[in-house]
Amino acid sequence: MKITILSDNECRNGRYLTEHGFSCWIEAKASDGEPVNLLFDMGGSGQFLTNAARLGIDMRTAHYAVLSHGHYDHGGGIAPLLKEAPHIGIHLSSKAFEPHLKGEEGEKYFYSEKNIGLDSSLLKEHKSSFRFMDGETALEEGMILLPAAPARYALPPGRTLCRVDKKKKLTPDDFAHEIYLLVKEGDEVYLLTGCAHRGIANIAAMAKERFPEARRYTLIGGFHIKGDGENTQIGLLEEITRSEPDRWRFISGHCSGKEKVELLSSRLASSVTYGYAGSVHDLT
Repeated sequence: MKITILSDNECRNGRYLTEHGFSCWIEAKASDGEPVNLLFDMGGSGQFLTNAARLGIDMRTAHYAVLSHGHYDHGGGIAPLLKEAPHIGIHLSSKAFEPHLKGEEGEKYFYSEKNIGLDSSLLKEHKSSFRFMDGETALEEGMILLPAAPARYALPPGRTLCRVDKKKKLTPDDFAHEIYLLVKEGDEVYLLTGCAHRGIANIAAMAKERFPEARRYTLIGGFHIKGDGENTQIGLLEEITRSEPDRWRFISGHCSGKEKVELLSSRLASSVTYGYAGSVHDLT
């Protein structure tokens, strides 16, 4: 398994563009040993394509594309992607194109002022490019798309991230539009999340419950811990990993914030790495 971060808020090398967004390129292997290339999220714009080109990655070689949830900082690059690689089918939740907004609960819905969702015009222009899912979906043997994680533990802060009810008022988002990519290679389990709005602790628990015999679990993506003032998610991860730190590995960035990833690294005995734009992580 090899992960290349194409879009993130941070970079170490001025050669790569940064933005508030997330995208990564995955080089995995199918059960028969054949290579499988997957694009996970498309950043906030077409910048991820520029970084991909500078890294020698050709989007036309992608076998699959996955959109983790319906926010602009993960799907803003959909249109540029489909222009460059029109053959790609994008797997996403059937709820991803519902209105997703930022505001206070109970406020009246003003789409133009509060929209943090996807460009709805894409549905008309590229409808055949989307592969909508409601439940678990297998891409290949050992490569599975999972729906929103069950809420065993507390969710991270997200009070101002909202949806719209039938009366056109803002109501807290339940993030039912969030999905994850799980890849199992041998006894290694890799789980990718865009922002972990359903809670990175819940996602970690889901991976372990699904494959309790795995030698190691590697979680990759934004963990939504930047506003984790009382370190709720960090504390939960500390609890989950305490008895078996070597079975866990984390590569995070984007909505986690660099400082909180450093804090996570200091609190956990497990491996914790920041996923800078342009960084390559060979996890084999």
